[in-house]
Amino acid sequence: MMDVKLIAFTQFNQDEILCPAGSEPDHICGQAAATCTNAKGTLLSLRGAMASGHESVAEHASFTFEIDGVSRVLLAQLTRHRFFSFSVQSQRYCGAPEALSCIRPASFMEHCYIGSVDYAMTILQDLYDEMVKNGIPEDDARYIMPEGLPTKMIATANARELRHFFA
Repeated sequence: MMDVKLIAFTQFNQDEILCPAGSEPDHICGQAAATCTNAKGTLLSLRGAMASGHESVAEHASFTFEIDGVSRVLLAQLTRHRFFSFSVQSQRYCGAPEALSCIRPASFMEHCYIGSVDYAMTILQDLYDEMVKNGIPEDDARYIMPEGLPTKMIATANARELRHFFA
């Protein structure tokens, strides 16, 4: 099951003192918008900038997420968003899981393929173990691993890219 947690975000820092009441990311983006127009109201400036399509001011706030229990298929789709930064669990250094499991799309359940998928996972696990036992480097044996294997990652994106991603 996919688990996503927000683990960090941009803090607003004024006069070198962290201001908890103004620590929301919209304050730093609002300050950027106000700077562009010599305005005084940061949140009003942010609203105006966003409404007029001046979305670059939203790039000053970033958010970092811990994402767990997603497939490598999903990872491939996420990495198409080039303004995200990713740190992904390494198959090279973490090795193969003891028992292969697979993220299963709902359509597998709808079409009764769960038994077949479990069987395929067993065959792939046995083949992987045999290859490694017979001298195939783990780095090479992992090529047979399915894209449905679960993985975890840390992903960071700015607010503008998150708006684009969610749209």
